[in-house]
Amino acid sequence: MKKRSFYSFMLAGVITLAASVITGCTEHEDSPVEICPQLIVINYTDTVVDIQPSPVSGTRSQSASSVLTNKSGKKMYLSCTESPWPTDNGAKTRGTKVTTASISSLGVCASVYPAANTYTSAGCGSYFYKESVSSGTPTSYYWPTSGYKISFFAYYPYNNAAFTVQSAANVTGAPTYAYTVPSVISNQLDIMTGQVTDQLGGSSSAVNMSLVHRCSAIHFNITNDRSDAITVNSISIEGVKYTGTLNESTWTLGSGVNSSSTNPFTLTCNTSVSAGATTDITGSSNIFLMLPQSLPSGATLKVVVDDEEFETDLSGTWVAGKEYTYTISMSEGCIDLSMVDNAGNKRATMTTANCYLVHAAGKYKIPLVYGNAIKNGEVNTVAFYPDVDGPVDTNATRKTIGRCKNYNNRDIQGPWITKNGSGIDAGDGFVATRAILSWQDVQGLITEVGIDGNYLTFTVGTFNEGNALISIKNSSSLTLWSWHIWATENDLSNTTVVATGSHNYTVAPVNLGWVPTSVDGKQGYCTYYQWGRKDPFIPAAAYNSSSNHSVYTISNGYNSGISYEKGQQNSLTLGYNIIYPTKYLAVNVQYVPSYYPYANLWDAQNSSMTYDGSYVSTATKKTIYDPCPPGFCVPTSNLFYFMSNEGNNRTMTTWDTTNKGAIWNTGITGDELWFPAAGGRFNINSDSNLSSVGTKGVYMCATPYGANYQCSLEINTSNWNVSGQYTQAWKSWAGVIRPVAEE
Repeated sequence: MKKRSFYSFMLAGVITLAASVITGCTEHEDSPVEICPQLIVINYTDTVVDIQPSPVSGTRSQSASSVLTNKSGKKMYLSCTESPWPTDNGAKTRGTKVTTASISSLGVCASVYPAANTYTSAGCGSYFYKESVSSGTPTSYYWPTSGYKISFFAYYPYNNAAFTVQSAANVTGAPTYAYTVPSVISNQLDIMTGQVTDQLGGSSSAVNMSLVHRCSAIHFNITNDRSDAITVNSISIEGVKYTGTLNESTWTLGSGVNSSSTNPFTLTCNTSVSAGATTDITGSSNIFLMLPQSLPSGATLKVVVDDEEFETDLSGTWVAGKEYTYTISMSEGCIDLSMVDNAGNKRATMTTANCYLVHAAGKYKIPLVYGNAIKNGEVNTVAFYPDVDGPVDTNATRKTIGRCKNYNNRDIQGPWITKNGSGIDAGDGFVATRAILSWQDVQGLITEVGIDGNYLTFTVGTFNEGNALISIKNSSSLTLWSWHIWATENDLSNTTVVATGSHNYTVAPVNLGWVPTSVDGKQGYCTYYQWGRKDPFIPAAAYNSSSNHSVYTISNGYNSGISYEKGQQNSLTLGYNIIYPTKYLAVNVQYVPSYYPYANLWDAQNSSMTYDGSYVSTATKKTIYDPCPPGFCVPTSNLFYFMSNEGNNRTMTTWDTTNKGAIWNTGITGDELWFPAAGGRFNINSDSNLSSVGTKGVYMCATPYGANYQCSLEINTSNWNVSGQYTQAWKSWAGVIRPVAEE
């Protein structure tokens, strides 16, 4: 079953202007132009239209967590996330989002002018002006003949004292609207406007007009992490602009700002919030509907809790058609990422991984556990102690690893890196003395790292989509383990099921570490991985560039983020991988690192070294070296065998020359997967440089292809046709990963 894409669409009211067709045209006695006897009719429909899609990566967050204080020095904490304003088909009141289903009427102005001209030369209401229009009811106005053009300008709400048409009927171009935001929250308006211009007269075809939401929605949640219930008395926004004029899509704001005495925006709620609960204070009927703006210096949020007033400065930008959710918590808090799922929802028991997703600014912690060695609150023994009795090669060398290795190439004793107890607390008992940020591909993403007992802590400053690698070290500065932090708005629950006949794979919507840079999400970049290794290599600079992405330190200094080492076969061990997570490790082409003969580094149960498209058709048993987030893993080979041209003779779609990649269809309507040509690091004899970004993509799987190779899916373009090939690739190559759900 395919769940819908995680890329958001905003609701726009689509209005269909049809005509009652009457034959013949004439000069109407009340019209200055020749008209056809075809009455204009407006019909409303609810249609989801991508009018103002989510902006590209890097513009979706507001500011780092802020501190609210009161006069006695007590503190609360504030974070903010931006999202498209959710559809609410039942909304019918002010202070809520309006849909076309709830509109009884709207205002329309229309201009008519010679066909050689455009709407910018005609009075905005020269044909009719500020007329109330209801669904399905013919107006008293007719279409002009083909010697003229007609333009329509619609607005909602109609006949409201706070939102008016400022332009006179004879003012040329689109009308200008004036709006003063009401101080009473429930009276604030979901302003919508739209226009269809320069339509040739004499036509009875329907005219579709999309209404665009022109305000920003401000939403408040309260998290009570105290031991007793609290009462939220009121929430106020002060120091923001509240008057403005709107022409087409551009707001011109007044110079004045509101205050406690001038147009105050205060929601008096007196809402009780139980201990440990998170409560939506604004709900659906008391959303602050504000003018879009870059918040002025002096913008302030005031929150009264248990009759004590707390306040903090507000900063950032409110964009039209977006919702800004401010979450206020009673304590600074530190979110344990092993106790939440990939969407940030609380889970009952601990599940660990080598990659964790974050979706907002704030403080976080992760347990110092080897990869996925704890799952659903229990020791996941198979992840570090596969004990698979695989075949041996001609040199009597075991082809499977019985127990996974730590940084000093010794057997891992339990799930914890730093604990050495028993059961769930078993481990190696190493001492982690410090944490470091190895690299991040967004400046200021992670602003602080540290160690707190058996946890690594870090702070996400200003949230922007990107990737980071955090490591812990011992007193000798040797890396004990590293974790990938993926700051993303991707919704990994929007999966697609691919049924191969041998197995059903639930495939993630994007590559591991994917950061979209286009509105539709097809352009972007992602991290790279060598076979059997858990740590990401830095991404490409762009979807069509084979240059390395810039990476940074906490102090925002430049960091190369990757180095190359061509070593001797026996020196490149599993422990060496752990100590040097940013090194691209390779040997001569005819040799491979000493750990490559292991068949089960990513799939604990696999003991096969020989390619067989139907053999490895079971689910991956994830190991502690798997690089995927909780609930996901690297796929086994049957998925790509099935998807390739060689598997069941299936093909991909035509190569997308604009976005550099291809879509693979499951054969079920609406079920498709986008595969960008992300390139890779293929120069195993010389350097770690990227190549083929925009022309080729190598997708890795957990199944080896003999000692030296891995099974993979390669997509490339030749004469603009896609070739999806199930093939072998050198294990030293660093390709990309499309995760699948664990089973």
